[in-house]
Amino acid sequence: MKTIILFLALSLFFPGVVLADGQEERFTFNFRDRSITEILSAVEAGSGYAFLFPGQVEVMLRERVNLHVEAVTIDELLTRLFLSTGLVYTIVDRQVLVTRTDSPARADTTRVVVTGQVVDEEGLPLAGATIRVKETSTGVATNREGVFSLTLTGDKAATLVVSFVGMETREIPLTPGVTRYDVALVPSETTLGEVVAFGYFYRRNDNFTGSAITVSGEELKRVNANNLVRAIEAFDPSFKVLQDNLSGSDPNKMPNINVRGTSSVPTGAGEVLRRDNINSSVNLPTFILDGYEVGVEKIHDLDMNRVASISLLKDAAATAIYGSRAANGVLVITTIAPAGGKQRVSYHYELTPSFPDLSSYDVLDAAEKLEYERLAGVYETEGVSLDEQQELYYRKLYNVLSGVNTYWLASPVKNAFGHKHSLFIEGGSPVVRYGISAQYQSMPGVMKRSSRDRLGMDVELSYNMNRVILFKNTLSVASVNGNDSPHGSFAEYVRVNPYYPRSDERGRVIREIDTWRDRGGAGGGIRDNVVLNPLHDASLGSFSKSGYLEISELFTAEWNIIPGLRLRGLLGFTRKNTSGDNFVSPDANEFYFYGFEDLAKRGRYTYNDAKEWHVDGSATLTWSGDAGDHFFHLAAGTNIRAGETRTKSFTAIGFTNDRFTDIG
Repeated sequence: MKTIILFLALSLFFPGVVLADGQEERFTFNFRDRSITEILSAVEAGSGYAFLFPGQVEVMLRERVNLHVEAVTIDELLTRLFLSTGLVYTIVDRQVLVTRTDSPARADTTRVVVTGQVVDEEGLPLAGATIRVKETSTGVATNREGVFSLTLTGDKAATLVVSFVGMETREIPLTPGVTRYDVALVPSETTLGEVVAFGYFYRRNDNFTGSAITVSGEELKRVNANNLVRAIEAFDPSFKVLQDNLSGSDPNKMPNINVRGTSSVPTGAGEVLRRDNINSSVNLPTFILDGYEVGVEKIHDLDMNRVASISLLKDAAATAIYGSRAANGVLVITTIAPAGGKQRVSYHYELTPSFPDLSSYDVLDAAEKLEYERLAGVYETEGVSLDEQQELYYRKLYNVLSGVNTYWLASPVKNAFGHKHSLFIEGGSPVVRYGISAQYQSMPGVMKRSSRDRLGMDVELSYNMNRVILFKNTLSVASVNGNDSPHGSFAEYVRVNPYYPRSDERGRVIREIDTWRDRGGAGGGIRDNVVLNPLHDASLGSFSKSGYLEISELFTAEWNIIPGLRLRGLLGFTRKNTSGDNFVSPDANEFYFYGFEDLAKRGRYTYNDAKEWHVDGSATLTWSGDAGDHFFHLAAGTNIRAGETRTKSFTAIGFTNDRFTDIG
């Protein structure tokens, strides 16, 4: 109550002074045709300031002027009062020395107050934008309304540097006599590299001392427009996608990624990372997509046209935020946010040819391979009659002389042409924005009849209330279906000799292409070896299919409490259903050597189904500010992740019919 009484008393006797408890004095005046001396006397009477001036400026103080100010500081008031008068001032404590601009006593201590507002291209204020005097440490940040006030000392020409995260930095040369500068900033993609995305908040790269790289989506597409993880590998040598020659270009093979080497001892089992053992790979980094943790399959199927930037975090800074999940690094991916304004529709089409590269295989032709076997003594096996061995040799020689020279490596592969369609619709007002994207990609593999088809749709709606409170909701639906090649493993074709024909005279695939004897039986006994044609399995009804349907609902809320202080909350729910069907025909080569007692076990069908859900939530409070030459960034937050996975599978054996579709 005492403060209120004092405020009223001061307002009664000195109506030109406005005081706020704990804040700088503000002045409101409206003078018309009054001398500068009279105005200074009014200011002196209503405040604790004392004005001193030498005798040579008394004549100049008699100049009559008009002055209208509302709630301004002492610097702003005097700057406007002395504008174009030839007078300048210096404030020491609460004493104001008024001198002429050419006065030696003034030297280089001229004070000028520069004010203005920083907005974006749509006229919305930018809270927390930085205004700095070029080549100095002097600077301020805009308030909630984007307004700034900066006091400059010295009469030299100066330039203001105005910057904001995600915007083009502008340099504004100051003009003598002009103290008001309104600045509009435009978005910039080049500034993405200057910002490190942590998933929960952003930090400028120039004040981040940790180990991280940031790459824009456009830079990634220049390297590899189809594979995100392969593109990242080109920018950071510690990010490695392990080469898997056994899987080749299998479109359903998930990438095996290491960041800063492996963190486990290899098992020696030679396992191939696939959909059924993704979670068991302890060397994979953690993937964060727009603030939410996702799996490697989500990243593998992500549309490159929707990627705005990626940040790869690899040190203690990432561990401090994500804990043990950051042991193998964290890959943070940010997608493109919809822009406001008139509705825009963009469509992208990409054609991707894939060709099998067999140039690294230097194999013998049919005649060379047969001669190599003869010189190696293959047809001089002890215990096998000479007639049988010569019959085997001349039968193969007959094939060679008949023109059989099969290049088996080319049998299961083909040239593949994939295509991708991407449609994006965006628009809205500065307050409400929307974005709708749809994607379809057909990605056939070079192994015949292998493919992976993706279909997805995202709907994003955001509400921005004067850049103070932001709400964003994103609904994503994705469906993926994959087919593995029925031609089996490529390694089987590498082992088949070139003097064996693929088919008979009528073009029918030969199942048994050769029989030969050796002493590989029990106790060194003679055994018959049957060579089976790997192309036989491709002519059967065997299949291997997989797919998933994923629905995600993601909600984000941000509150810019004051400039530099932000509270951000994330809440996401994901539901995913995964299924797999695998049928091996009873006529497959796998069951050729089954004995009479196992005939009923030929043929196999395996079905697996997994239903999982995850809830991911976080709340983060961040503060950024500077003090002189030092910049401070503080962050405090919490994260919760819960989920459940239910898996069921069964295997049925014993089929009499090759034409099986599903369990029904």
